[in-house]
Amino acid sequence: MTSPNNHDGAAAARSRCNPLTWAELQTIISAGDLHKLARSEEQEQTYCKARSKFLTEEGAGQKKRSKPTFEEWRSMRKLGKNDMHNKTRTVLCLNDFPYYFEEGIEHWVVWKLGEDVSTSEIENGKMGILKEGGCSNKEFINDTSVFLHWLNPPELKSLPDVDHIHILFRRFAISHL
Repeated sequence: MTSPNNHDGAAAARSRCNPLTWAELQTIISAGDLHKLARSEEQEQTYCKARSKFLTEEGAGQKKRSKPTFEEWRSMRKLGKNDMHNKTRTVLCLNDFPYYFEEGIEHWVVWKLGEDVSTSEIENGKMGILKEGGCSNKEFINDTSVFLHWLNPPELKSLPDVDHIHILFRRFAISHL
């Protein structure tokens, strides 16, 4: 199985020509077929360049992990990498390098240091996304026409010490409900 974080060329080989639709994402996520998520060729090239640049500038002298990503390292800086083993901290942010989705799908990530992301933190993340969009209707957080989410399984985690949940959001869906 090829993972979305595999950087030995397999990810580039899996680049998508067409963006994933919401219906396709619902099927992939509900079936746990996360290896079917991919970036477009252009997205993958941008991601690989940023990752390479980051590892050159900031990864020098550090033991390189088998699958680090620029996004995770960047988010670690937001969390405070010096505090990584001392504090539990949670951050919600847009994914810097999302997979290739049809227009209108936002890719967010809830990052947590020190513990696993809880169900309530996933719900809080979704509420934060809704509030940022000017909506406070809590009923939407479990509506699969508005939100989808998944936990990166251990084999797909670039940084095993940092738990993270991916949240997909269709902003326009809340205006149609």
